[in-house]
Amino acid sequence: MSLVVARVIDDDEIRIISDTKIADSGALHPTLLDGGLKCIAISPTCCVCFAGNVAVAEEALAPILNRTMQDRRQITTHLLQHHKAARRMG
Repeated sequence: MSLVVARVIDDDEIRIISDTKIADSGALHPTLLDGGLKCIAISPTCCVCFAGNVAVAEEALAPILNRTMQDRRQITTHLLQHHKAARRMG
């Protein structure tokens, strides 16, 4: 289970906090140090957070992180398509 919380602070600041635990069924002894970023700043005005299957998230985020996709509407549509596809498979 993942936890992501976002709050507006003082009308001009947003704070986003998440856990970092990655549940890997292949890991024999996961520790608190085994984890990864679940909140990723794409630009000064755009942040993407994920929960669930890391491989699915990495695939969905790849064109965004390598800057081949930068338009906010295109990013939103792309991530929603990946979300729906993952739900059909899972």
